[in-house]
Amino acid sequence: YVGRLLGPFEWSLATQVGSFDRDNKNLTGIARAVGERMHVEPRVRLPFYRPWGYLAFTGGVRYTRYDLQEIDDPVIDESPDRNLGLASVAGGLYFDRDVEAFGIPLNHSLEPQLYYLYQGYQNQDQLPQFDVTELTFGYNQLFRDNRFSGLDRIGDANQLALGVTTRFVGQRDGREYLRASVGQIL
Repeated sequence: YVGRLLGPFEWSLATQVGSFDRDNKNLTGIARAVGERMHVEPRVRLPFYRPWGYLAFTGGVRYTRYDLQEIDDPVIDESPDRNLGLASVAGGLYFDRDVEAFGIPLNHSLEPQLYYLYQGYQNQDQLPQFDVTELTFGYNQLFRDNRFSGLDRIGDANQLALGVTTRFVGQRDGREYLRASVGQIL
């Protein structure tokens, strides 16, 4: 769900409920667990957009609760939960100019971006891993709020990502002839 609050504020609410089952005959501990997972993620966002750039502030909470069965270790909690706060600031600028190369009129753009992310830490070793994997790192990963896919792991972060993209796009047909991006997380 997404919507508007007062003035320029936006809100969103992401939810997911899932049930997980697997052959666990040869598994032990938390790896043996099957069960349900409920995830709720409310966020508030304050975006500012202009033709020459953008700036967006975001804050939210990620709450996940499990109802686990078939655990063979009495120390493992059958109803674990996780509650993590997050905050981010994203900004970027757009610069462009008309150029010509090999007789083709082009639009050349330069697009610097920055993204600060703070995500709280919580030990997640006692949570199952039903549908999680670490994502392959690429340029777009610089600006994501979680380095994992799925909801069983949320990566803690206190980082600043910087990146820049340049493009050459045909003015007549919109064809992108070249795109190059470089960035780093600090």
